[in-house]
Amino acid sequence: MEKRRGGAEEVMSPVPDPPQAEEPQPTRHASTASLSLELLPDDALLLVLRYLDVPSLLTCRLVCRRLGVLVLHHEVWRHREIGGYGDRTCMCPQLRLAPCVRLLYVFSELNQRVPCRWAALAWTRCAAAEVRLRLLDDAASTYATAVALIFRQEALGRLRSLAVSSSSKKASKISLLMATASSTPGLEKLELIVYESSLPTHLQLDCSIMAPSLRHFKCNLCHPLEPYANFIVAGHAATLETVDLGSEASSMACAAIVPLLVGLPKLTKLSCSNIPGVEVMAARDSLRDLELTVMTETEHRGALAGAAALLRRASQLQKVTVYYSPGTPDVRVDVVRALASSRRSRVESLQIHNYGDNDDDDGQYFCHLQELITAMPSLPILRRLCVDVGGSMEKLDELALAITPDTTPALRTVYLGLGEGPCGHAWLHRDANCAGV
Repeated sequence: MEKRRGGAEEVMSPVPDPPQAEEPQPTRHASTASLSLELLPDDALLLVLRYLDVPSLLTCRLVCRRLGVLVLHHEVWRHREIGGYGDRTCMCPQLRLAPCVRLLYVFSELNQRVPCRWAALAWTRCAAAEVRLRLLDDAASTYATAVALIFRQEALGRLRSLAVSSSSKKASKISLLMATASSTPGLEKLELIVYESSLPTHLQLDCSIMAPSLRHFKCNLCHPLEPYANFIVAGHAATLETVDLGSEASSMACAAIVPLLVGLPKLTKLSCSNIPGVEVMAARDSLRDLELTVMTETEHRGALAGAAALLRRASQLQKVTVYYSPGTPDVRVDVVRALASSRRSRVESLQIHNYGDNDDDDGQYFCHLQELITAMPSLPILRRLCVDVGGSMEKLDELALAITPDTTPALRTVYLGLGEGPCGHAWLHRDANCAGV
């Protein structure tokens, strides 16, 4: 109170209190931020967590109990892949905590630098849908752990695809690996690549196939692997849809597999060399996609007629890819001409590639230009054409001018390879190309 003198009396007047600072009111943004985690449903949080990298994801486990549970949900992990070649970090936390992954890579050379990986791989609870193993050493522990990993993933029950590449020179290790892979039930895709230079002469295979399940099989067919390839094709004959036998020159001596291939009722795609007898594959009505590597060395020229006969008779083919290895100017005419010999062709995609004796020679031969031009009118539903012309702009001009609505009425996409020499942009402004456009 304040005293004022007014005559004899003292008048007391009240003194106002000092203004109080107003408490800040929470903004709408702040309120939303503080409540957003509680308001979001689990499905929305799972969708967000799918886009976090693994370190951030594992850190979220420490935020709260709810996130700690959601971070380990299978929906967060089932699309991920771990252990890529560029990933040199420790995989152990992921192998210990993640419930599942789409793809698990294992590189033996990286695991030697991070020894804890081997134990984590053998005892992981992380179920992978696909496993890719690359084993580039002969250490007994490497192959023992690889076999243990396959058994572990089989027990977890999610494994559907297995790819193994090996450079071991010991028959016992490769045989053990092949037997383990072949006897794994439920596989839909199996790939085995063994570098031929390291293969022993003979491989012993002691295993059985419980039930046919493979839909896709790939291996680099050669003499030491022929019994294994025959075993897989015969054992999974009821389910196989695609078979890739590679393009090894030694596969030309593996004709015993051809009768097995023609007996696959669901086969839709075949990749192989012109193995003697391959022309019988024309009788496989389900075959739609053919990748044929034509071996042109002198010792293999007797099999060229079989390759041409296959292309001539297989009117059910929709996609044809021909590789010449190596490309030479005097042997491929019959193969290309075979495309034009049947008036019932259903080919929608045609690719022709040339491999030289070395990388600099790839595509330098293109002697079948006239045969290809002759064949095009006989491919009435051809929609995609891919050809290597070996750096010759004159040949490219000739082919471009031959592509017209009359000769290729259904064509929609054209890939013309010039090699590493000429400039493709310069060709676009040549008179022949402008006239064609």
